[in-house]
Amino acid sequence: MNIKLWIIYKEGIGFSRIIAEMLQDRFEDYIDVSVGNANMIDPAFLVEEKFDCLIIGDIYN
Repeated sequence: MNIKLWIIYKEGIGFSRIIAEMLQDRFEDYIDVSVGNANMIDPAFLVEEKFDCLIIGDIYN
């Protein structure tokens, strides 16, 4: 079974992207991982992708 994971980050200072890419590097040997910027990804595209898991990250103040 091939699990598909999307990691969505919001670009700010850049920490969210760095963490998303670190997670991608760690998981890509085990599952299919895609990373994207929340401002650039159309939600309809994600629905068509039929992913199994979704991680959404943003900076918390």
